[in-house]
Amino acid sequence: MTDEDDETPLMCNGVAHKAPAAKPIVTRESNVSNAKAPFGDASKVSKHRPPLVHPIVAKIKINGYEAKALFDSGSTADLISASFVDTHKLPSFKLDEPSPLQLAITGSRGKINRACFVKV
Repeated sequence: MTDEDDETPLMCNGVAHKAPAAKPIVTRESNVSNAKAPFGDASKVSKHRPPLVHPIVAKIKINGYEAKALFDSGSTADLISASFVDTHKLPSFKLDEPSPLQLAITGSRGKINRACFVKV
């Protein structure tokens, strides 16, 4: 079996796409090792580093413009930055009612006021 035979097509909006060849993973060192020790008894501080998570990102085309996409398996929405929409003059429309946006960070809240339809 060759590598070509092993490729599984990606599905997006019901359309199969062939995945580009994978790039090697670049290992980064966690910045936790550079952090200063907290005050107090150092013997009670864990010496284990948290695992470094590699985000899944890819270069994609949105309405023909190159963009960097972050794939988030826990997201419940497809989001695009307002600056990308404005920079490329993508048609957008104001929502009748703003949609609340809750991120996984404590205290981070926002509202989505505009929407757009794009070709990916």
